[in-house]
Amino acid sequence: MLSSHSSYYYERQAENKIGKAVSSVYEFIEMSVLALVSVLMLFSLIISGTKVSGMSMYPTFSNDDRLLAVPIYGRINRGDIVLFERHAGIVSDINIADEGKTLVKRVIAIEGDTIDIDFTSGTVYLNGAVLDEPYIYELTTRVSLTPTEFPLTVEKGHIFVMGDNRNNSDDSRNISIGQVDVRYISKRVIARFWPTDKFKLL
Repeated sequence: MLSSHSSYYYERQAENKIGKAVSSVYEFIEMSVLALVSVLMLFSLIISGTKVSGMSMYPTFSNDDRLLAVPIYGRINRGDIVLFERHAGIVSDINIADEGKTLVKRVIAIEGDTIDIDFTSGTVYLNGAVLDEPYIYELTTRVSLTPTEFPLTVEKGHIFVMGDNRNNSDDSRNISIGQVDVRYISKRVIARFWPTDKFKLL
């Protein structure tokens, strides 16, 4: 039979073990919360959300879709969907109401590429070959009121962009946008996250 002293000793040991276990749980929860907060902060710094305004990228995106975009590191590739601000530093003959407006368009050609468009047949040519464009809503038949002249070779440090809804998009075919300086490309779109039933990684 244990003495009162021994009983007290073992009770203290049990209490210490329970205390250590509870302390370990609290430490685990604290570390998990800190890790989650750190990840969310990093996520917010790197990945940002943007809202689509208009139908120029239909059927890929629709009005009010929400997109996730990341800063561009390295080369911009043909087919990338990018965000850039429309302002006097990169365009001419700009409407004041459009100053600073963020546009979302698809990169069709990069520096050194030659692009040509037959607006009668709606065919786009890239470096002499017909461009395969499964993402467009309809053939490219609209001629801008202030059209870019084709064929066109993209200048160094620039890209040529168009919306997927070709006949309802203000893009590089219009000299008020023209070739876009890559220094003004802010982000690359990586996903549509809203509506949730249309979530899509790009």
